[in-house]
This record gives sequence, structure tokens and C-alpha cells, in this order.
Amino acid sequence: MLTLALAVAGVVTGGPAGAQDRSHASARATTTVDDRALARSGSWSNKSFAGAYAGTLSKSKSRGATLTGAATTGGGEVVLQFGPGRGKVDVVVGGTKQKSIKTSGRKKKLKTVRFSGDGVVVLKVKKPGKGVYVDALVLTLSSPPGPPAPGPAPALGQVIFTEWLSNPDAIPEASGEWFELHNATATALDLTGCTVTSQSAATAPLPAGTLSGGATYLVARSADTATNGGISPNAVFGFSLLTNGTLTLTCGSTTVDTVSWTGETSGQTRSLDPDHYNAVDNDVAANYCVGSVTYGTGGDLGTPGALNSQCP
Repeated sequence: MLTLALAVAGVVTGGPAGAQDRSHASARATTTVDDRALARSGSWSNKSFAGAYAGTLSKSKSRGATLTGAATTGGGEVVLQFGPGRGKVDVVVGGTKQKSIKTSGRKKKLKTVRFSGDGVVVLKVKKPGKGVYVDALVLTLSSPPGPPAPGPAPALGQVIFTEWLSNPDAIPEASGEWFELHNATATALDLTGCTVTSQSAATAPLPAGTLSGGATYLVARSADTATNGGISPNAVFGFSLLTNGTLTLTCGSTTVDTVSWTGETSGQTRSLDPDHYNAVDNDVAANYCVGSVTYGTGGDLGTPGALNSQCP
């Protein structure tokens, strides 16, 4: 069996869906938590939006659906997308409703709303309307957050393949191929000991690191932005992706996810609709479409390192 090493281009501890910290001169600090890093209950879907904190919004049209964040000290802020016919959301802090926010507006626009209280923050859909759209939470902490603790290893279906480019058009295959992994849970997972196997049985161990809940992990043939189409991968691999191919993620003795495909479109990715980000739906060909967004400097189409675009 041919073994090829992956070189780290950057360990994902926050990732596109992780948290960024902004320390203040005092003992307190704030942390911005992306919508995909919030624990979901009820029906939610992912929507791409270029102006959002990490390029995504969480949408729900289900009354009572919730998004739960960490505890805050002294309140915080919620970033919502207002728009025509949008619904109403309650902000509950420490078990007490602090605010009800009507998100209906004449135009689609992100707005930041301040709330008070101490404790765990829960956003609850009160009146769905045409949907409640959540971008991020800004929480106030009593002290700056430390580095994330190592999470558990991924179990079956917790990290999935969501997009790949097997036939770049503007960039040579040897430097332009790539694929994505996505943490489909709200929990940070430890990738130490995980291996990706290709259709030709070439294997490559993923470098040690933590993949935050809801984060995307980009693996490319080259880390050189001057030759790979202008992308910044988290790691690189050395085997080829074929026209009819297979990728398998194994962590320890657990096969976490496998994806197979037949055929390819030159210069466009095979892209999983974000409404189907789970290990069952990513096995169904009808849940994919071709990439439609130009990225980087090469001119190929896809969304490397970001939430996929909605399929037509």
C-alpha cells in the first residue's frame, strides 16, 4: 500500500465556523461565535451570505427551534439578518427571556442587537414568518477564553466529505485538485490518528489537530497559493483524484465517512447542498450540484474552505 504524508498548512481550532476572541484591557473579553458553532434544536438550514461573519446564516421556519451558545457575563449581542416578512426571535439568558426581536424589515440587512443577563444564551424562534436568520453571537466572558481542549475522535458520520475538485480546468491537476471535510456536529473533534484513503488505495494520515464544531477542513494537492489557484488549505495530499473516484475517512478503527462519484465536470466541483450536510444525504447523487462560484485566481468554480452554495 502506498503511503503519502500530509503536510500541515494550518491546524483548524476555530476554522470558518469557530470563534474569534477580542480581548479588552480589563479582565473581561468578548468572543464572537458563528451560527454553525451554536447547538441546534429543531429544524435549521444553512444559507450562504457574503456579508455574514463567516459567510453563512442559520435559517429556521420552525416555531420553538433553538440555537444555544455558551454562558455570558453581563449580556452580549446577537447579529441577525432582517428582511421582508421575517420572523420574531426570543433571546433567553440563564433561563430568563431578556428580549424579543422582530426581524421584519424593508430590505435584507444584518443588524446587531444588544441584550443583558448572565448565563447560557438561547435563541428561540417565537414567530417564524418567512424565517429567522441568525449570523452570530457576541458573548461577554469573565476572562479571556483559553485554547480549546482536545475533543473526542470522530464517530461514524460526524465528519463528512462535502466538496471536491477532481478535474481543475484553469490549474494543472497536480496542483489544483482539492477536497473538503466538514464537522457535522457542534462539538470539536480530534483528527489525530485519522487517515484519508483514495480510490487507488493510497493513504495519507491527517496531521494532529482539532476541528471545531461546524468547521470546514480544506485539503489540497498544493499549499502554494501561486500555483494552486489562490486557495489556502489546512493540509496537502499527494495522490490523484480520478474521474470515477472514492475517498474514505478513517479514524482509528472507525470508518467515519466514504464518498464515491462517477464522472466530473471540467473546472467545476462536485458540491453537496448545505441542506444535506450529513453522512446519509452525502451518499445520494441527487443532493449534489456543480460548483457555480469563481474562487481564487485560477477561474475554477467552487467554494473551497467555505459553506457550499445552495443547489438550484
